[in-house]
Amino acid sequence: MSGPLKREEARDGIQDIDSAGLPIEEDFVQVDNYDSGLCRAESATLSDFEYLKDIGSGAHATVHLVRHYKDRKLYAMKVLEKKEVVNSVRPGDAMRELNILKGAQRPLLVNLHFTFQTETKLFFFLDYLPGGNLFTYTALWEGGRLPEATARYYGAQMYLALQSLHDAGVIHRDLKPENVLLDENGHVHLADFGLSRRVGRHGRSGSFVGTPFYVAPEILTTREYGAAVDWWSYGVLLFNLLTGEVPFYGKETEQIFEAVLKRQPVVRPRYGVSSKAKDLLGRLLEKNEKKRITGLGIRKHPWYKGMDWRAVERCEGHAPDWKAPVDMISAETAAELVGMPVPEKDAFNDDQRTSPRAVPGHIADEDQKLFEGFSFDNTGVLPQVKNGDW
Repeated sequence: MSGPLKREEARDGIQDIDSAGLPIEEDFVQVDNYDSGLCRAESATLSDFEYLKDIGSGAHATVHLVRHYKDRKLYAMKVLEKKEVVNSVRPGDAMRELNILKGAQRPLLVNLHFTFQTETKLFFFLDYLPGGNLFTYTALWEGGRLPEATARYYGAQMYLALQSLHDAGVIHRDLKPENVLLDENGHVHLADFGLSRRVGRHGRSGSFVGTPFYVAPEILTTREYGAAVDWWSYGVLLFNLLTGEVPFYGKETEQIFEAVLKRQPVVRPRYGVSSKAKDLLGRLLEKNEKKRITGLGIRKHPWYKGMDWRAVERCEGHAPDWKAPVDMISAETAAELVGMPVPEKDAFNDDQRTSPRAVPGHIADEDQKLFEGFSFDNTGVLPQVKNGDW
């Protein structure tokens, strides 16, 4: 192999470990222990919103820009087909994501406002982040790499997002540029908690999950791991922002895993990465999780010396060197869009007048039990928490 993969090649090879034909540990999540008194009863329905635009799709979900009729607030509405969720290799992921997102509004995360369900579909109403994801954004820069000062700022915001999750006893387990979204001022927010796991402040997990280029060595070699896996992925992401490459590469999944376990990351001189940044990358990409830099050690690393952490958390002004996408739909431009009611027979709406067993995608009653307790309203209930308040 001639050298590290460029960002486009790496993207083509990305897949979830679960889909690579490898053993999967049962990893269901129940929400029985969640204090439902923190949330009000369900109050949102599709009729409260107007459809504006399709904004994305994935393996099991579509995402739509919608606007509340009364307060005119924009939301990203993620829609999942229950049948696809039930038939997936990880049917518990939707409830796991709900369990992680319920509760207080958290800075630098993509927050959930309410959810509800129909006979065949699940609906998540999330923060709308119009700036796209970090993978797409870095493509606007030469070589797919950011100026070091910009990468440092984004690294600080992602650090705070991960640390707040860890303080709440949650491991993300799938940090990658596609799961980092940007707001209209270029600030990053961590998203996609379908593979996240609540383990407690010092808990361990054992599920074989993640994305090959970003997966930590201990996920491949041990039955248990802790929050240090996120800091490994954080190191891979920083490496990518600074160089436009991934540190561990291969054309096949097995080759990537072998590189993760056996090779050392190399930052080539032509990228002009500072010695302090290289030192942090080396400490983050330490294969022994007990020796890996984590938590407060990262915040105190010399690369972050002088960082105004409060300003970073408050997302003051524009992010450094922010280049807004030309097709970005901000709150201001969205005001000019003419909305339309979501039609009853739209692709993401059920015809409630149809007999349940005649509805396409209908699932058995026993499978519906997987989604008990899904619907709730999280708006206006809990104050926003700051890092260190959890």
